[in-house]
Amino acid sequence: MWDKKCQIFQKDTIEFWRNLCTLTNFNDEYIFRNIAELALIILCIPHGNADVERIFSNIADIKTKKRNKFQHRFLKLYFE
Repeated sequence: MWDKKCQIFQKDTIEFWRNLCTLTNFNDEYIFRNIAELALIILCIPHGNADVERIFSNIADIKTKKRNKFQHRFLKLYFE
Protein backbone atom coordinates (compact mmCIF):
# COMPACT_ATOMS: atom_id res chain seq x y z
CA MET A 1 0.00 0.00 0.00
CA TRP A 2 2.78 2.44 0.91
CA ASP A 3 4.57 1.74 -2.38
CA LYS A 4 1.41 2.60 -4.31
CA LYS A 5 1.12 5.93 -2.48
CA CYS A 6 4.75 6.74 -3.24
CA GLN A 7 4.23 5.92 -6.92
CA ILE A 8 1.31 8.35 -7.11
CA PHE A 9 3.40 11.26 -5.83
CA GLN A 10 6.25 10.58 -8.26
CA LYS A 11 4.10 11.29 -11.33
CA ASP A 12 3.71 14.59 -13.12
CA THR A 13 0.68 16.74 -12.35
CA ILE A 14 -1.65 15.49 -15.09
CA GLU A 15 -0.84 11.84 -14.45
CA PHE A 16 -1.34 12.40 -10.72
CA TRP A 17 -4.86 13.78 -11.13
CA ARG A 18 -5.80 11.16 -13.73
CA ASN A 19 -4.66 8.43 -11.36
CA LEU A 20 -6.53 10.03 -8.47
CA CYS A 21 -9.64 10.11 -10.65
CA THR A 22 -9.59 6.30 -10.95
CA LEU A 23 -9.08 5.41 -7.27
CA THR A 24 -11.94 3.45 -5.76
CA ASN A 25 -12.83 2.26 -2.29
CA PHE A 26 -13.87 -1.28 -1.28
CA ASN A 27 -17.36 -0.75 -2.75
CA ASP A 28 -15.88 0.24 -6.15
CA GLU A 29 -17.05 3.83 -5.63
CA TYR A 30 -14.77 6.58 -6.89
CA ILE A 31 -13.23 8.40 -3.96
CA PHE A 32 -11.80 11.58 -5.52
CA ARG A 33 -13.47 11.61 -8.93
CA ASN A 34 -15.16 15.02 -8.66
CA ILE A 35 -12.17 16.88 -7.27
CA ALA A 36 -9.82 15.17 -9.74
CA GLU A 37 -12.01 16.09 -12.73
CA LEU A 38 -12.24 19.67 -11.46
CA ALA A 39 -8.46 19.84 -11.11
CA LEU A 40 -8.00 18.52 -14.67
CA ILE A 41 -10.40 21.16 -15.99
CA ILE A 42 -8.62 23.93 -14.08
CA LEU A 43 -5.24 22.76 -15.38
CA CYS A 44 -6.50 23.35 -18.93
CA ILE A 45 -7.03 27.06 -18.29
CA PRO A 46 -4.08 29.14 -19.50
CA HIS A 47 -2.33 30.81 -16.61
CA GLY A 48 -0.82 33.71 -18.49
CA ASN A 49 -1.85 36.31 -21.00
CA ALA A 50 1.14 36.08 -23.36
CA ASP A 51 -1.04 34.74 -26.18
CA VAL A 52 -3.46 37.65 -25.87
CA GLU A 53 -0.61 40.17 -25.76
CA ARG A 54 0.89 38.61 -28.88
CA ILE A 55 -2.42 38.96 -30.75
CA PHE A 56 -2.74 42.63 -29.78
CA SER A 57 0.84 43.20 -30.91
CA ASN A 58 0.08 41.65 -34.31
CA ILE A 59 -3.03 43.80 -34.68
CA ALA A 60 -1.01 46.90 -33.87
CA ASP A 61 1.43 45.97 -36.63
CA ILE A 62 -1.41 45.58 -39.14
CA LYS A 63 -3.46 48.62 -38.11
CA THR A 64 -0.99 51.50 -38.23
CA LYS A 65 -1.71 55.08 -37.20
CA LYS A 66 -1.69 56.26 -40.82
CA ARG A 67 -4.14 53.58 -41.86
CA ASN A 68 -6.32 54.44 -38.87
CA LYS A 69 -6.77 58.02 -40.18
CA PHE A 70 -8.63 57.02 -43.35
CA GLN A 71 -11.80 59.01 -43.49
CA HIS A 72 -15.15 57.72 -44.57
CA ARG A 73 -15.14 60.10 -47.55
CA PHE A 74 -11.84 58.70 -48.85
CA LEU A 75 -13.00 55.11 -48.49
CA LYS A 76 -16.27 55.88 -50.27
CA LEU A 77 -14.38 57.40 -53.24
CA TYR A 78 -11.93 54.53 -53.29
CA PHE A 79 -14.56 51.79 -53.42
CA GLU A 80 -16.91 53.45 -55.93
